[in-house]
Amino acid sequence: MVNEKFNVTFANTYTSSKADLGDINFSNTTFSPNYDFDLSEIDQYSDLNIKQIDLSAGADYRINDNFALNLGFTYRRYADDDPYVEDGTGEAYITNFSISYLF
Repeated sequence: MVNEKFNVTFANTYTSSKADLGDINFSNTTFSPNYDFDLSEIDQYSDLNIKQIDLSAGADYRINDNFALNLGFTYRRYADDDPYVEDGTGEAYITNFSISYLF
């Protein structure tokens, strides 16, 4: 809190996720003769290697006993290093502004 009327906040989050399925053994599985599937590489479909960072800053200014102005900004970076169906890698810049009524 800078003073009684003005407050500033900063936050950051970093997430790193990595996982995958191990080898799947279908040797004991019986499929219907009507289906001809090649499931030899199905374990590769689950590769997960994601890194995400969020940086946020915000400010609140109390106008009087009942009203406050709020302003915020977030930067988000998402990186998918092992995309299978779609590569969702990208950046987002998010801003918000609001007026709060305080009871």
